[in-house]
Amino acid sequence: GGGGGGLQRGYNNRVIGAVMIQNKTAGGAFDSVDEILLNLFGDFFAVGLLHAELQDRALLMTTSVHAQFQGMNAKIEELMAGKYALETAEGMLKVDEQGETDKKKALRNLMEMEKEMDRQAEVVDALLH
Repeated sequence: GGGGGGLQRGYNNRVIGAVMIQNKTAGGAFDSVDEILLNLFGDFFAVGLLHAELQDRALLMTTSVHAQFQGMNAKIEELMAGKYALETAEGMLKVDEQGETDKKKALRNLMEMEKEMDRQAEVVDALLH
C-alpha cells in the first residue's frame, strides 16, 4: 500500500520526532482517518518526550539552585563567623580600655596617697624639730 509520514513538533516549533508509515496491514492506501490516528499517536508521544525533557530540566535547575543556596549558606556562615570575631575583638578592646582606665585611676590614687604621705611626713618632721 501507500506510505506517508510527518514531523512532530514541540514548543518553539522545534522538530522532536519523525514518523513514517508504509504498507498498511489491511491493504490499500492510508486514508485521512489513518493520518489523524498517526498524528494523535505522534502528539501523545511528543507530550511524553517533552514531559521527560522538562523533568530533566527541572532536576538540573533544582540541583543548580540547591548548589547556589549551599554556596550562599557557606558565605553567610563565613560572614557570621567574621562578625562574631569582630564583636569578640570589640568586646575585648572595651574590656582592655576599661582595664586601662582602672589602671590610670589606681595610679592616680597611688600618686595622691604618696603626696599625702609626703605632707604627713613634713608635718611629723616639723613637729619633731
